[in-house]
Amino acid sequence: MRILQVSSGLPPKRTGGAPAYLKELRDELIRRGHGILFLDTQNQDGTRKARIIQTSAWPHEFAFYNSGAQLPWGEYCGTPLSDIRPSRQTEKCFLEFIAGQKPDLIHFHELLCFPMQLISRLRSSGHKLLFTAHDYFSICPTIKLLRPSLKTCKLQAGELECHRCVRKSSSARVSLFYHRNHQVIEKLPGFLSTAVRRLDTLCGRIVFRGMHTSEAYRIRRLEALVHLRAFDLILCISRAQQELMEEIAGPMPNLRQIYLSRQTYGHSPRAVRGANANQPIRFVSLNVSEVSKGRDLLLREFAELRKEMNSVELHIYGGPKVDQPGVISCKGYTTADLESISASMDVGVIPSIWAETYGYVGPEMLTRGVPL
Repeated sequence: MRILQVSSGLPPKRTGGAPAYLKELRDELIRRGHGILFLDTQNQDGTRKARIIQTSAWPHEFAFYNSGAQLPWGEYCGTPLSDIRPSRQTEKCFLEFIAGQKPDLIHFHELLCFPMQLISRLRSSGHKLLFTAHDYFSICPTIKLLRPSLKTCKLQAGELECHRCVRKSSSARVSLFYHRNHQVIEKLPGFLSTAVRRLDTLCGRIVFRGMHTSEAYRIRRLEALVHLRAFDLILCISRAQQELMEEIAGPMPNLRQIYLSRQTYGHSPRAVRGANANQPIRFVSLNVSEVSKGRDLLLREFAELRKEMNSVELHIYGGPKVDQPGVISCKGYTTADLESISASMDVGVIPSIWAETYGYVGPEMLTRGVPL
């Protein structure tokens, strides 16, 4: 089968569970004899020229430049409807690419940097479409359905306050002019470059309020739901994710749930650390480098635990160093480190406060015998 996979990048360009899973899936499908093409949608070069170029002959990889849609983080925040509606040039470029490659199946793993209206265009042309939803970007411009109050957002289209959430992003203060010309601006004399940046920040705030309105995000949600229903099948990667999607989006006949697996899962019992009254109980948490991953919650709760019992340690892998009694900050880890980490720890902690679609760290620990 000839399969086109679409996402916003593979390792080493992208890190995290979704790109790592996709690379493993691609390599396994190739091993089984399928013809796999990969399209990377996250490419900008400061121009408006939409184009797709081949970046690797084997495995077959292509880069989609200037789709018009933007990442929800970074130096510039795209407009709500740029996530939905492509320019004529973008649509022409993409559909010509599809016609030339003739895939039997188009499998989306992310909709980042991809105008969603193109999904309906593909469906109307008779293409088979599959979407494995690793996040909530299709219905939430900030990806995580996490409000500034740190509560899960379950608002319907008419109630949305996305403009308030997005305005808190640093990228909301950068104008399109600065985004496209920042390399030139940074080469100006220091005082002039600083003046331009400050002026842009002021103008960006004014323009942003006019372009990122509650009505614009309401339209984004409504149109996104139309295009999501154009998929032949949408796979949620946990039962909780499927239930949340249906609660927000309403009945979706094409929605299903499947648990994914990784090559990083353990396959043999670990050597359990022997009980010793003189040894502290060791808790471990991996990849908790941001608020949505529960870093602040974790440190706060561990401090309370330390007040009750001193014989505990918290080992945190990744993120900034922590200066707190009982907390041991460790550098980032590799897949090869998982065996030694799990063998030396007693309990794993996943303190995430956003509605994780799944979280591969959980089974990585559980399959090695580490309770969570």
